[in-house]
Amino acid sequence: MATLNASKWGYVGLTAQSTHTAARDGTTGSTGAVNPTTAYGQAINYNAVVGGRGNSYNIYRAFYYFDTSGISSTVTSATINIAGSTNATAKVIVLESTAFGGGGGSNLALSDYNKINLASPTLYSSFFNSWVTSGNNSITLNSTALSDIETQNYFICAVIEYDYDYSDVDPGVTFTRRNGINYTTTGYLDYTLAGGSGPANVSSVNGVSAASINTWNGTTWSDITSINGVS
Repeated sequence: MATLNASKWGYVGLTAQSTHTAARDGTTGSTGAVNPTTAYGQAINYNAVVGGRGNSYNIYRAFYYFDTSGISSTVTSATINIAGSTNATAKVIVLESTAFGGGGGSNLALSDYNKINLASPTLYSSFFNSWVTSGNNSITLNSTALSDIETQNYFICAVIEYDYDYSDVDPGVTFTRRNGINYTTTGYLDYTLAGGSGPANVSSVNGVSAASINTWNGTTWSDITSINGVS
């Protein structure tokens, strides 16, 4: 299994909207963070405050960009791994996104809030309901995601709240579902390639773990049987 860290990441939120529809289908966020390095307790969030002096709907979505140009072999399995932080009350789902300029040409922007096709979304996972606040959240990616990781030079995804944001449900009452992300740990992909697993007796090269090596001198690591005579 190999590991690939995200190259760019962040979250975008649209806040203080008077209706569920305005918050969910808005085109541009009102707040966000680009490549944050500290924990944030509502990076994935659906919040409705209903009644009193008026309604207020607030939605936050997390985004990740991975440079997958070095992956060319068949990807047989993969997970996206996100460190949790304060709050773990939301189910989440991973969707295809066209954020980061559509191909990684720019950092995350407030205008990326709606860079997911909620009318006809491409799913990269099923819903995930086991978020932890301390430790890693490993979300299994589906065959569509595996194909995109293998065939595209980039893998861009959004991680959003499932029951109300993704499912387009207005709770009609004051309500909150949110998960925190610990951005002191960079999000990453774990993935497995078809074929060999590389030279079994080589655990590292020049201090780099074998599990983190994708290619060696232009050859896919899993296709290499030995290095300097070591199998």
